[in-house]
Amino acid sequence: MSVGLMYLDVGNRQRGLHYHSVTEIYVILKGQVLGWDGKHEEHIAGPMDCIYIPAGVPHGVRTYGTEEVEVIWLHDQIEKKGTTVYYTMEEKITVPQTSDISVIKFNDLEPRWTGPNVKEPGHLHWLLNWVGGKQGFTNFNPEHAAPSDQIFMGLMVILPAQKQVSKSGTSAELYIIMRGKALVDVGNGNEELGRLDALYLPAESPRTIRNHGDEPVYIMWIHEKPQAV
Repeated sequence: MSVGLMYLDVGNRQRGLHYHSVTEIYVILKGQVLGWDGKHEEHIAGPMDCIYIPAGVPHGVRTYGTEEVEVIWLHDQIEKKGTTVYYTMEEKITVPQTSDISVIKFNDLEPRWTGPNVKEPGHLHWLLNWVGGKQGFTNFNPEHAAPSDQIFMGLMVILPAQKQVSKSGTSAELYIIMRGKALVDVGNGNEELGRLDALYLPAESPRTIRNHGDEPVYIMWIHEKPQAV
């Protein structure tokens, strides 16, 4: 997987349309975007919404409204350099679009309060996922989440003065602070992470994340592989 940040100032847009050889996923941090695909079908996404773009689907976005846009983008696999194809708005799309873009609305995703320790005082936190596993793999929100056999990604919200303790995972994991701040301990003592800081953990790496602030901390989590049920 590869992950990064995209910023668009008010009145700006991506250059034309483009498509990747891997699935691309956007999660909106700030502002709203108007997006479109190779068939000129449009969609709108706002804060905490997710845009799921299958491999080979032409797409582009622009700012929508009077606020600048911040987007976390994710590729479900490492893409070979030079394989992304770009079109200007005037060019005719020469590749057939065989899949559609999905928008997973944050308001449609019900928080999950089941699981080890999630309701235990000192460990209060909830989870949801924008992208979940297919049959036989974990998916907290199967009614709305995009299914994937490549990655597993979602949101964890830890309440103030609470922590989440994890045993070592079977695949690499990435955590990005979306809102608030947290203390992270991966075995070398506490380190504070703030907004847009990220923590990468190789497989089999235990860690503890604690909210030492006075507001909930919102953390995007990404597992390099889906989790078996």
